[in-house]
Amino acid sequence: MQIFDLSYYAFNIYAVPPFVTSVLILLLAITVLVSERFSRISLSFFLMIIPVFLWLFLFSLVYCSTDKATALLWIKTAYLGIVFIPAGAYQFTTVVLNIHRKYAKFVLLSWIIGAFFYVLIFITNHFISGVYHYYWGYYPRLEWIGYPFLIYFFIMMIAIFHCYWTEYRKAAGQTTHKYRIRSLLTALGIAYVASLDFSASFGISLYPFGYLPIFGFIVIAARVIWKYRLIDITPAFAAGKIIDTMKDALFVFDQKGIIRVVNRSAVSLFNGGRELTGTPVGKIIDDRLFSDKLNPLIEGGMIENYEIPYSNAGGKARMLSLSASVMQDKYNQPIATVCIARDITELKHAEEELVKHRNHLEELVKERTTRLSETNKQLQQEMFRRKKMEEDLIRVSKLESIGLLAGGIAHDFNNLLTIILGNVGLYMKMMSLKPEEKGYEKLMKVRKAVNRAKGLTRQLLTFSRGGLPITRTVSVKELIKESVEFALTGSNVKCSYLTADDLLPADVDEMQINQVINNLIINAVYAMPGGGTIEVKTENIIVTQENYLPLTNGKYIRISIKDHGRGIEKEHFSKIFDPYFTTKEGGSGLGLATTYSIINKHKGHITVESEPGKGTAFYIYLPASEGNVEAGGKPEGVAFAGRGKVLVMDDEKDVRDTIGSMLEYIGYEVSYAGDGAETINAYKKAKESGEPFDVVIMDLTIPGGMGGKDAVKRLIETDPDVKAIVSSGYSNDPVMAHYRKYGFSGIVHKPYNIEELGKALEKVVNGRTK
Repeated sequence: MQIFDLSYYAFNIYAVPPFVTSVLILLLAITVLVSERFSRISLSFFLMIIPVFLWLFLFSLVYCSTDKATALLWIKTAYLGIVFIPAGAYQFTTVVLNIHRKYAKFVLLSWIIGAFFYVLIFITNHFISGVYHYYWGYYPRLEWIGYPFLIYFFIMMIAIFHCYWTEYRKAAGQTTHKYRIRSLLTALGIAYVASLDFSASFGISLYPFGYLPIFGFIVIAARVIWKYRLIDITPAFAAGKIIDTMKDALFVFDQKGIIRVVNRSAVSLFNGGRELTGTPVGKIIDDRLFSDKLNPLIEGGMIENYEIPYSNAGGKARMLSLSASVMQDKYNQPIATVCIARDITELKHAEEELVKHRNHLEELVKERTTRLSETNKQLQQEMFRRKKMEEDLIRVSKLESIGLLAGGIAHDFNNLLTIILGNVGLYMKMMSLKPEEKGYEKLMKVRKAVNRAKGLTRQLLTFSRGGLPITRTVSVKELIKESVEFALTGSNVKCSYLTADDLLPADVDEMQINQVINNLIINAVYAMPGGGTIEVKTENIIVTQENYLPLTNGKYIRISIKDHGRGIEKEHFSKIFDPYFTTKEGGSGLGLATTYSIINKHKGHITVESEPGKGTAFYIYLPASEGNVEAGGKPEGVAFAGRGKVLVMDDEKDVRDTIGSMLEYIGYEVSYAGDGAETINAYKKAKESGEPFDVVIMDLTIPGGMGGKDAVKRLIETDPDVKAIVSSGYSNDPVMAHYRKYGFSGIVHKPYNIEELGKALEKVVNGRTK
């Protein structure tokens, strides 16, 4: 057969990553299987890995194939893995969440559906009709049957996400189970990015990088299995562990009074650690006591908490509490007696001491009651203030934990989004695609998905530590009115305004405060499905210690937003600002959490009052400003006609190439640098040659090298008039909030498209930066 003929293959560098990834995840699966002793969870993990291994390993052979027939044969074979990925992932999910019995039929059905699709691949050409040839190699061409498969694929992915999300919401508090589910949810979100690999099957030349998120998902899943020791808890396993770890002494003796079973505590308590198995029970408990008192009681069926004196191996008197019950066979005949002994000597001593001290304490309490009453009033006030501060600290900690997670992946994730968004937009511009043309709708879906990911990343980064709002002095009255009217567009709810004539301005980030008002107004509209009026009131206040607010003393603006809706239930009241908590169907649970984080970063505070059935009122406190209101700029269009030289600095080649392609399309001449040192050398050489760069675009962070923050200082030493634009996915970095303070002339947030890049360049090149 030609698939075994090496002349039909050639080395392909693009085949190396999926091949290496497939081998690594297979070794990882085998390691987990062996180390977890073939537990149910490790077996389901291994079963989930096999389809993924087949997909990546066989597709590496597809990329190395030199003719279509060989590639097509390997593709159809590789789909043995792809069609079973949903079933494997679904089975692993039900096992790890311990819901496999409940969903056993659905798991079996998913495997049957996968087998059905695989049969269709070989009996018809309406699933895989042929191959595309891209720069990385051959890739399958899906026909109409591929669409039902993709629908099934994504339905299964949604079902898996729903299982994790449902169990996550059920988990109480900050438990290990909740942390485990949250880790798997994060891994699942990373794995979903791999679904972009299907786009190349519909003629979109997007390199299938799915092996990267899949590898990340599998590594995190394996780490969860190891870290949280997801082993099967059988009755025998549990019974053995319970007996061994009991602090109370347990011993079992037969009808002849011979001890047959003991635990570690019993060995420690009786006979100084000597072997007790096979010893008559009368050897550890006085024969006369056992025969005269205990045995008649035990023969009656059971005894409970019977106190007996005991002298240990050292002759020291102890007091034991003994409980016993008789074990019977299926004929109700006694076969053994189970005894549990607890050393209560210290407890008895403590009880005696308590009796002595009780009378003395009662006298002291009577004397101090009057003084304590006065002190209690002061303490209650202080406790209330501290409780509010502790609640705020806990809430901030929760929000920052999300920010830490988001910040950890933001740089790499936004770089990937920049490549995707930039190339898709550039392709659409270069091809001058129109809405009615083939491929336009699919590319717009890709752009829409990337923009949603971009928005979600920025929203999550709102919670991260260290980031500052980009503020200016604004009229709060105008900002609120614009935000409210926009949020009420299309609703049956009206708004009444009550604004102080002498309302002070405030230093705020307009976009973030707009988001706060928008979130609160949308919640108010949702609470009044039958329509109504929202009351918005703004006023100046002075905060002092008497207000019991976690704010520094001074002048503040208080914004009140009150609805007359259904109100908030008492059991939900303490959770409304928690991330992912929502009572809305389809809600993300991030609206009020984002609102809280934004107000906190503006050095303000937000409180809420609500009564079920009557309505809810939110109160926002923002520091007032003594400055003058700054005029806001109007939106500017993007001019797709540039001229000049641009130097692009980024540590990732794919990002550099994407930015360069967009710049060349706009009309600029582009050069590249990998880090700050290369940028400085290139800039100096260009200036010395008499052909200086007009603009430098620099990535803020370069792992292992000089980043944009340090590089721009060196460039200013060389050329005080240098025009530099800072570009980064770390939107929470202080440099991004105050870029001019650090020497930059402009800013562009990753990920960005060709329009956003063009706008930033137009501002800097034409000198509109101040």
